[in-house]
Amino acid sequence: VLQDLMSDSELARYALNFLVERKSGGAVPALIHYFNTTDDWEIKEAIALTMGELCDARFEKPLVDLLKSKRGLFRKMSVQQERAKLRAAYVLRKFPPTPQLLNAIQKATKDKSQAVALTAAETLKIINSPLTKGG
Repeated sequence: VLQDLMSDSELARYALNFLVERKSGGAVPALIHYFNTTDDWEIKEAIALTMGELCDARFEKPLVDLLKSKRGLFRKMSVQQERAKLRAAYVLRKFPPTPQLLNAIQKATKDKSQAVALTAAETLKIINSPLTKGG
């Protein structure tokens, strides 16, 4: 059912908002599958935001993979792809700082997209702050 809803971007946004409101952990596998298989960057961005709201540990890998994704050798990153990466850099600050997450965010601070790089740097700063570490 979720995949059918994701075929329409407007319906997808409603479905994702519903999942956030319900804190629906049961939808995690379906969200990860669709996040990993869709070519629609706007939907991917919306799912990334939902992943940040639900903050399930299973979302870390797909978000890190998105953050590490590169543009094509001879193509520029699309605006939608850049926004999706920016969202991943932003929502990862809500997750516990695992070595893989910290490594991906550190590398993203050197992203060719200035917006992604700045967001990653801000995320790294927040993760490393004494308040976040409980100190």
